[in-house]
Amino acid sequence: MQEIPTYTIKPNILRNVLPSFLVTLILCILFYFGVYLNVTLLGVEIPSTIQILIISTLSLLAIIQALLTYVQSSKTTYLVYNNRIQLGQQYVMFNSVQNLSLTKNVFDSLFNTGTIKINELKLTGIANPAQVHAYLNQMLTYSRNQYNQI
Repeated sequence: MQEIPTYTIKPNILRNVLPSFLVTLILCILFYFGVYLNVTLLGVEIPSTIQILIISTLSLLAIIQALLTYVQSSKTTYLVYNNRIQLGQQYVMFNSVQNLSLTKNVFDSLFNTGTIKINELKLTGIANPAQVHAYLNQMLTYSRNQYNQI
């Protein structure tokens, strides 16, 4: 018989996709200007059709990166059980938790999300992070009390 999770946490997909897309886009722009600078210093003129092709290819790469991040984020589900939290095959037992912390960055403030770190497991882009952090803290206390009673 399969155990049923007590709580399921899904990340905010847009919160994960937007930073990934912006970073890839900035790197593509830097790459383009690096190539453009090298070609200019060599005294060679790039035809406009080739420039359009390069820009289109780099834009397509940024869009593909965003789509891959979207697919990965949409498949991500954190399952909370009475004694552990699990992401795929990776899990953390509540009675072995040394560190439970909540952090926010600029994108988290923009989307009202946060990152909860439980030992080495990071739950990124979590909506209502203060409530989820409090819930996980309760589960941690409950699990430790159950473990100490046995």
